[in-house]
Amino acid sequence: MIKFLEWTATIITLAGAILTTLAIDPLNVYMFNLGSLLWAFWAILEKKYSILIVNMGMLLIYVSGSLIRILEIDLYKLKELVYNVTTLTN
Repeated sequence: MIKFLEWTATIITLAGAILTTLAIDPLNVYMFNLGSLLWAFWAILEKKYSILIVNMGMLLIYVSGSLIRILEIDLYKLKELVYNVTTLTN
């Protein structure tokens, strides 16, 4: 079971990389998210916390990017808003 999970996570993550190279959106993001989830689950089972941290970080980055794309957030306006709020508090 553990080896199957490990190899499944590996294959799905590599598929995400291939899909990114071929510019097949958004399937590449879904594959990366699934791969990271599977790797995180494997890391919990195997008590490999460095792998868990890497994959949870990657998952956070992928999900944040997905939300930015889905919600069509303008990053320049968001940066300007954050800057204005921080300068008001100083």
